[in-house]
Amino acid sequence: MSGKPTRSAFEIRELEPESDMSTVIEEYNEMVTYLNFLIKSLSLQSNFDGQVIDVAIDATTDKRIYHRLGIVPKYRLILRQEGNGLLSDIPLEWNDKFVTIRNNGAVQVKATILLLKE
Repeated sequence: MSGKPTRSAFEIRELEPESDMSTVIEEYNEMVTYLNFLIKSLSLQSNFDGQVIDVAIDATTDKRIYHRLGIVPKYRLILRQEGNGLLSDIPLEWNDKFVTIRNNGAVQVKATILLLKE
């Protein structure tokens, strides 16, 4: 591996059978450096095709949540939730501009939701 790690294909160089231990350790260290770079570079905003939205949904109500995805989201993930409500989708009310989520609980819920494209 030469130069700065990138997102392109990464291949571990095949070592010759007579390679000495220092060559093996050097290759191993380069691979670990590359993996560390990848792990530290992961983020929801940069690595997933979606949008993070903060929302408050009153008890026993439906909330229309507008997004900028331009298509009907495929999934939603609750990243954080305050309040003991059960949030559920209303799939027939999901389109390229908004999704509708229902709070089935008896208290208001504040949530951070990740809407994802496929």
